[in-house]
Amino acid sequence: MTTPSDQVIIPDPGFDPIEYWIKHKSKVIICALLVLVAIAAFVASKVATQNKIDAARQALAQAGSEEDYRKVIQDFPHTVAAGDATLLLAGKLRDAKKYDDAVTALQALINGQSDYPLIDAAWLSLACTYDAQGKQDLALNTYQQIITKYADRFSAPQALLGVADIQAAKGNIDDAKRFYEDVKIKFPDSNFASEALRKLQLLKK
Repeated sequence: MTTPSDQVIIPDPGFDPIEYWIKHKSKVIICALLVLVAIAAFVASKVATQNKIDAARQALAQAGSEEDYRKVIQDFPHTVAAGDATLLLAGKLRDAKKYDDAVTALQALINGQSDYPLIDAAWLSLACTYDAQGKQDLALNTYQQIITKYADRFSAPQALLGVADIQAAKGNIDDAKRFYEDVKIKFPDSNFASEALRKLQLLKK
C-alpha cells in the first residue's frame, strides 16, 4: 500500500519564457510587427494632420482677397482655417453687397462643418447678411435660432441686439425695449449691455 510519503511530487516549473518563445515565436513576432505598424500609422496620421493644419493656417495668414479665401476653403476643407476663411469671405462679400454669395458661403459652412468652433459666429454673420439685404423676417428667424441654440456664446447678446434693432425699425417699440432689457439683464457686465442701455434711452426720447 502506498502512503502519501511514498508519492513522488513533481514541482510546478512555472512559466518558462524560453520554452514559450520556442513554441510561439512566430506569433509573438507577428503581433509585435502589427503593433509597430499600428503605432507608425498613428504617428504618421498625426504628423500629416498637423502638417495640414499648419499649411492651412499659413495659407489663411497670407490670404486677403475673395479668391484667396475661396482657395483656402477649397484646399483645406473641414479645417478651422477653412471656417475662418469662410467668415472672412462672407464679410468681404457682404461689404461688396454680394449678399446671395455671402449667404451661400455661410450656409455651406453651417451645413457642412457643424463642429467648427465658431459656428455660432457663422449663424450671426448669416443673420447680419439677411439684415443688410433687407430680409428682416429671415434675419429675425436666424437671430432667434442663435438665441436658442447658443445662449451661452458670445453671439447671443449680439443676436438679442439684432432682434431689438429690427423690432425698433419696424415700429414695435415695446418688443424692442423687451429685447434691449434682456441684454442688460442677461449680460450686465458686457459692452453689449451698455449698447442696449444707449438704445433704450434713444427709444425713450
